Amino acid sequence: MAREESEKNPGLDIRILPVVNNFFGSTVNVSGLLTGGDIIDALKKNNRERDKILIPGSALRSGEETFLDDVTVDDMRKIFSARIEPIHTGGEFFGALNFF
Repeated sequence: MAREESEKNPGLDIRILPVVNNFFGSTVNVSGLLTGGDIIDALKKNNRERDKILIPGSALRSGEETFLDDVTVDDMRKIFSARIEPIHTGGEFFGALNFF
């Protein structure tokens, strides 16, 4: 993160959470093959308070908010109180960080 961002948001705490791909196998390590269930499991195991969850847009079916295992982003929103936002580009990622 740029120095200006950390100065604008001194309390900002960003965590990158690794997600094991249990659906296709742990050796499959591309975001486009992550499932909603695997992301949910990883978030539950890392139980902590969150304001926002950024998920890779490449894990969703094209033009939809549905993962390969038929879990939807709305399903995830029912489980977690944090805002959940699919991110498709680096620009969207940067913009999502400026939300805080």
